[in-house]
Amino acid sequence: MKKKSNVFMILVVILLFAFLGVGAYALFANRSVKKFGDQLSVSTFYVSVNNGNKIKDHVDGLYLSANQPLDVDVSFPFKKIDPASSGYSVKIIPSGKVNFEYMVGTSVHSLLSESDLTSLFSVDVQDDSFSVSIDKNLEDLFVDMYPGETVYVDFSTLTAPNRDMFRIVVTSGDGSEITIDFSCVVLPEIVSLSNEVIVF
Repeated sequence: MKKKSNVFMILVVILLFAFLGVGAYALFANRSVKKFGDQLSVSTFYVSVNNGNKIKDHVDGLYLSANQPLDVDVSFPFKKIDPASSGYSVKIIPSGKVNFEYMVGTSVHSLLSESDLTSLFSVDVQDDSFSVSIDKNLEDLFVDMYPGETVYVDFSTLTAPNRDMFRIVVTSGDGSEITIDFSCVVLPEIVSLSNEVIVF
């Protein structure tokens, strides 16, 4: 009788470890694990842009125009078992890859000096998706950013015109982040850079 009891307990332990193993695999197979130094950060959500592939950490090379907004679906696979991880916020900042200067009155500003560019765009946030759209050229966007001020964007200082200018930061309820870098194709028709003419 004692022998049967021991066998039963061993089977229970084996089944328990098997269950935990399957659960752990399912959890991490659907999460993005990113290493920062000696710490591991587990992303609890993913996004897809314009019905594309799942993005669990970062994507770049996307384009935003008046005819093509960025439509982003936001998914939380573990929302039912981890409600704290759901919910998200959207912020747009410089990508860090491109810079240019502009004048506000008599003060000189630069793109990289800005910490929040969300107000430049039309951002429509829903429970499980958001869209980013634009309907003006780049200079007019910065004019709108400083109402009542005289604004002049000096595109002769533009660096790396073919790189992504902006970054969308999507932050979930538990602090996990996904970043989306994009270019804005409503720049002026001609930009002068180092005596070369670049046509967009």
